[in-house]
Amino acid sequence: MARKVFCAAYKEGLYGPKYVWIVLAGFTSRWWMDPPEDTEDIDCSPEELQEAFTYAFGTDIPELTSGQGDTVAGLKPEEYLTEYNKARNTTYARFHGYAYDGVWAIALAVQKLLRVYKGSLPLPKDNPTPFMSELFELMMNTTSFKGVTVQ
Repeated sequence: MARKVFCAAYKEGLYGPKYVWIVLAGFTSRWWMDPPEDTEDIDCSPEELQEAFTYAFGTDIPELTSGQGDTVAGLKPEEYLTEYNKARNTTYARFHGYAYDGVWAIALAVQKLLRVYKGSLPLPKDNPTPFMSELFELMMNTTSFKGVTVQ
């Protein structure tokens, strides 16, 4: 998709020192020189793509926090990564840490709900209003913990 966008920018003259493109990083070095995928139908040379991309800069999210302390799970981020690498076989998911922290966020919010209801959540038949989802949203929004990606 990046090739299509930067090719269109090139064709429209939307590049150069008066234009700044901000992109989510994750591209390979010199990605515009890589052979296009079969599904990409573009009419720009690698040199034209490079020219259009010259004033762009990329931003990225860290896969794990650089903090050294223990997380909510009692693991340091590098210990979590070791465990993840052991469990993943050959498939690597770039956002694995965010998925891990997401599960922790949900678990901690449910734990808060259980405290509010003294260990017994009302079932939908007991309370058919959207109250429960609003309360869960409140618990999620007020949940804070040290995860493998961020505090």
